[in-house]
Amino acid sequence: IVVTNTPDVLTDSTADLTWALLLAVARRVAEGDAYVRSGDWSGWAPTQMLGADVSGKTLGIIGMGTIGQRVAQLASALGMSIIYWNRSHLSAPGQAPSLDELLSQADVVSVLWP
Repeated sequence: IVVTNTPDVLTDSTADLTWALLLAVARRVAEGDAYVRSGDWSGWAPTQMLGADVSGKTLGIIGMGTIGQRVAQLASALGMSIIYWNRSHLSAPGQAPSLDELLSQADVVSVLWP
């Protein structure tokens, strides 16, 4: 059995997909799509399927490897604060003292653990 490793090849793709999923959940995209396709949708309303803003929120990243760092870069472009928990200490600012602390402070959590 041949086993290979392709470091950094899919970092951007994986970070992009992480953000696609995060925004889809926050903005209720799948739920809204299912509602429209069900035939029950009767029209638009100002507060219908709003979901939640991510801008200005705190993103907690569990696993701050290469992909976690890229997700954090994209989060900062949305004006999010970033805290993270990693099994080894990093010199980057924002490391939570414990996983419990991260979970209590973060508005949104992404698990990017190998």
